[in-house]
Amino acid sequence: MILIKQQCPNVFVICTLKQSSNDTNRKQEVGRGLRICVNHEGFRQDDPNTVHQINELTVVSSGPYREFVSSLQSDYKEIVAKRQRPLNKDYFLDKIVNISGIDVAIDDKIAKQIERYLVKNDYIDSDDIATDKLKEDIDSKSLADFEELYEYKDVIIDLINNVLDASKIPDVDDGRKSNTNKINKKNFKKKEFLELWNRINHKAIYKVDFESQELIQKAVSAIDKELQVKTLKYIIERGA
Repeated sequence: MILIKQQCPNVFVICTLKQSSNDTNRKQEVGRGLRICVNHEGFRQDDPNTVHQINELTVVSSGPYREFVSSLQSDYKEIVAKRQRPLNKDYFLDKIVNISGIDVAIDDKIAKQIERYLVKNDYIDSDDIATDKLKEDIDSKSLADFEELYEYKDVIIDLINNVLDASKIPDVDDGRKSNTNKINKKNFKKKEFLELWNRINHKAIYKVDFESQELIQKAVSAIDKELQVKTLKYIIERGA
């Protein structure tokens, strides 16, 4: 029988058991969990429609480490807001949109039409990056006629704004929730609770007494029986 050891590279939860004051070590630890996860066949789970739902990292920490993670999240949001994302066919393809109350995925044909619309109206440059004209027409609500894409007008504008508008990037927080549990004191007087409390409300004291000589003899016997000391060996090698 052949045993194959398969390692799982995915990290979804980081729980710090030691306090680290080194930001480099912290970044390495968090970075390990920020890698896009793989499935059981080793394929990256980077589908645009599910990547953010699957690849979520939770950091359980306290004190300085929590402050570090919060600062790191803010930095990431700022970087993403400044990043110029291409507005091309690949960006629109397979996006789930709502058309007349029905959720549909933008297929290859529609994605190509949207890209042609942006090129035709000088809304993207040669690198598929949004032009100033697109930003101005978005702000003034004077976009060129969508023609055959008219029923997709609103969703196209929303998808474009997701790239242009930094406010569309979701805010990040440290995931902490404040919950207040109210205690119903009447439950303390219930028969069921009192019966349970009487069964578990006991204190126990354990006392252990060792016979020193007996303990020493048994320890010596166990050592003589189980201890194995290898014979010392010396290896001398000569070379020229």
